[in-house]
Amino acid sequence: MARAKYKITTDQDTWSAMDWLANKLDSGFFPYDDMIDDEAFIKNIRAQEAFKETDKSPESVNTWCETYMNSEQWKQLKNAIRAARLRRERKRNYDKAVRRIDISNRALHMLQTLSKRHGVTYSELIEKYLEKDYMNTGD
Repeated sequence: MARAKYKITTDQDTWSAMDWLANKLDSGFFPYDDMIDDEAFIKNIRAQEAFKETDKSPESVNTWCETYMNSEQWKQLKNAIRAARLRRERKRNYDKAVRRIDISNRALHMLQTLSKRHGVTYSELIEKYLEKDYMNTGD
């Protein structure tokens, strides 16, 4: 199989990789999905058994990937890890994330006036005034 240009190094990336690999292996056709003969079936079973025996460390997962995956599969795994990192980052920074909205001129004027009066940002002002109603919605 192809030599990896990418290395899994962190525990979080390892767990993301393990999730992705487990989902792929559950299909029964991974990692030898480009082959359609009996040999591929046997290779897939061996790959699944070897995966179950990994000690779930970054080194062990890298070794498994280097042994059983081709370069295209490595690329897919790298993208899956990158997407998982992005999801974690978004979750971690949910309260800090910025969204753009369109509001009327009147609403903008109210926000400007009240935010100056209270010495807060527009977001802080909206959160302050809407929090009570929001907490009653059950979301």
